Order: sequence, then structure tokens, then C-alpha cells
Amino acid sequence: MTGSWMGFAAGAAGLAAAGWAFGRRRRAASPRARVDAAAAPAPATPLPASPAPTAELPPYFAPRALPDALAQFRWETPRDLPGPVLERHVQALHSIPRPPRALHQLLSHDFVWRASSTDLAELVRNEPLVAAKVLARVHSPAYGLAGTVTKIGQAITLLGMTAVRNICLRYLLDESFKSDDPRAARSFEALGEAGTLGSELGQQLAQRLSWPDPAGASTLVLLSFTGHLAAVLLQARHYPGERLAQPDALLPRVRDQQQVLGLPAGELGRLLMQAWQLPPDLIDDVAWIDRLLVTPVDAAPPGRAADFALAYLSARLAERAVAGTLPEDPAALRDLLDTDPDFHHLHGYLALPALRALPQLLLTPGLLAGLQMRRASSAA
Repeated sequence: MTGSWMGFAAGAAGLAAAGWAFGRRRRAASPRARVDAAAAPAPATPLPASPAPTAELPPYFAPRALPDALAQFRWETPRDLPGPVLERHVQALHSIPRPPRALHQLLSHDFVWRASSTDLAELVRNEPLVAAKVLARVHSPAYGLAGTVTKIGQAITLLGMTAVRNICLRYLLDESFKSDDPRAARSFEALGEAGTLGSELGQQLAQRLSWPDPAGASTLVLLSFTGHLAAVLLQARHYPGERLAQPDALLPRVRDQQQVLGLPAGELGRLLMQAWQLPPDLIDDVAWIDRLLVTPVDAAPPGRAADFALAYLSARLAERAVAGTLPEDPAALRDLLDTDPDFHHLHGYLALPALRALPQLLLTPGLLAGLQMRRASSAA
């Protein structure tokens, strides 16, 4: 186990009244685990600066046999759905409220590349409910701040623009996902926390790898949970008897999503963000994150593969931290990364030059323990 891993270190009510329902998908006779190139998201348009330091293809690495769980799984896309079923998905997603305008501003290219800390503070102050949640969050023991923070500008000074921006994004997204079902509320909170912790981990790892744009990786992690939030809301509305998702292993969750809703969360998130008219290149990038579950490195966009892999890994580890299943022992962590189907394809990405130092970096004393502590403090 250890050798394999460490070797790489070198309008919902109306629809319901009309009898609306998602079409449950029958399993195809010949399951595939690799992504069909024709069904893959369009190649992402790069942002003005290159977030990853290389576009090199990985050197040769020995492929491993697919685990049975992956070999028997087929990733569904909108192209796999009959037209009427896809239209019902789109209508249902359009019934989810659009997030506040501030989310679009935070994700716009101009804001990402030109905004100052003053611009960020002013934007957040215009959303009083979100500002209150941000200040409550930064006061949690998770951040270990001394004294009282009463202004968004202070939080930005102490935590940095990226951290505060991502906390804002999390709570702005929360505004779109409301439910009277207490089970859904618990799922929203757990998935939101996983997104926040994952974005923080992604930023830390990108910084330690000396990437020029750590903020980009962290934002991808956070937004990759949008589809999971949407899946919970749609299930709570239309299939109240079904089990609602909680963060932990990804493969069983997306398998359940496809069985109930017809599409995995990654595809639902793509459709929803298109309905919200978020930047198309950002949507393309986010759509790739969960797909790394079934995408070998040679099928990913070469110039973005390292970014997507770092975001994917950060999201998966954060989910396990929230679920309380992230190993604290280094040997157990190596075993998880080497044997769990969620990480099967990741070993190919770790051969990329930009990620060769990542396996050893994950074993840095305190890195993942700090993630567990942040989770415990936030839940207190």
C-alpha cells in the first residue's frame, strides 16, 4: 500500500401539481468507467493567468486495474437523458432561487483579478445577513483569532482576501438552498462546511506547492459542492423518502444521485450554474472536478489537469473530515488514498510535475490534523 502511494512523491410546486417527477435511470447493459470523450465537458477556457505552473503530460506510470465498484459504474451526462427528462431537470433547477447578485460579482473576472480588500469589504457590507455570518465564522475557535473582529475589513486583514471571499461565497450560496426538512438543513450545513474546509485546504496546498494562483484552486473546490446542494434540495422536494446525501465517500453518493435523479451532482451543478449565468469558463472548470472520479489523467485537459486534481483531492479529504472518517495516522491515510475507489485515478495525476511533491506534502505533521481541528471548532 505504502509503496504504491509514496512512489509518486518522486417553479417546483407547479411542477409537482402537474405530476412532475424525475425519470429514474435504468442501468446500461455495458457499464463504463472511463469518460466518453464525446460527453466530456468542453475544454476549459484558461483565465488570464495560468493557475498551474505546468501543462506537461505526466511521464509513464503503470496503470492499475479498475476497482469493481468503478468498473460497474457509468457516469451519466445530460446527453444520456431523453429530451423530456432533461427538460424536467432544467425546469426543476430553474425553480432554485438565484443567489444574491454579490455572488456574481465575487466570481466575475474583473473582481477576481482587480478587486482590492476595500472592494471586497464594501461588497460584503451590502449583504448584511451574509456579513453577519462571515463575522460569526471568523470568531469561531477554528481561526484562533485574538480579540474581537467587528468589521469585514479587519477579517480580511487577519485572514486574507481569499479566505474571506470563499467564506462569503459559501454563505451567498446558502441563500439559494433552503428547506423546511430538517434532514435537508443538516445536509446543507455539512456539505457547506465540507466546501469551506476543502477550499481552505486547497489554498494551503497550492501555496505550499508555490502555485501562482492559490485562490483559483480553492474557489473550484467550493463551487464543486453546488451540485451536491442542489441534489439534496431536489430530493427533499420530490423524493422525500430517499436518503439525503452527507459528505463522505463520493462514489456511493453519485451512484445514489443517478439512481434517484438521473444525473450525478457534478452534472446538476453544471446545469444550475448555467441557469444562474455564471462565467462559462468557470462553469466548465467546476464541472470537471467531480468527474475526476472516473477520468484518467490522459483524458483530462493537459493544461488544467493539475488544478482539477488538487481541487478534487481537497474536496474529498474535507468531506471525510466533516464525516469524521479522515484518518489521522499517516499509514492509514496512505492506505485510504491507495485503495479507496474515490482516489483510484488520482495516482496518474500525481505523476504530473506540478503535483509530484503533493504525496509527501500531505504527510506534513499537522496539515490534515489541522483540518480535523477546524471542523471540530466550527461545529462547536
